[in-house]
Amino acid sequence: MKLLKVDKLLIFWTIFVLLVIVLPFSPDSAVSQIMGEVDYSDKIAHFILFGIFAWLLNDSLQSRNIKNFSAYVLSFLGTSVYAGLAELIQSYIPSRDMSLSDFLAGTIGAIVALSVIYVRDKRK
Repeated sequence: MKLLKVDKLLIFWTIFVLLVIVLPFSPDSAVSQIMGEVDYSDKIAHFILFGIFAWLLNDSLQSRNIKNFSAYVLSFLGTSVYAGLAELIQSYIPSRDMSLSDFLAGTIGAIVALSVIYVRDKRK
């Protein structure tokens, strides 16, 4: 099976997300300083990281002629599993912890991304 451009992007993004989630996070980071006292930066990061992951996974599946509904469901399930594994991995990283709200932010990012794709596809 030949890797398509979207597959290569998906592989790159999967590795990138893995690297981001295993890096120790410092509360004194520049992102935390920008966000101020109420720090939702990790929720925003999970939302974006897993939203993009869901988008790429869906595009990869659709490029293989998997029907739209199946591609949406598989993309959501795949992203949810990856977001859950990310939280599990973070429980073993110093200065990181497992968080249900981070998992939910990732799955909500997937829902939003897949909803945008759905609307885009319906307009075609």
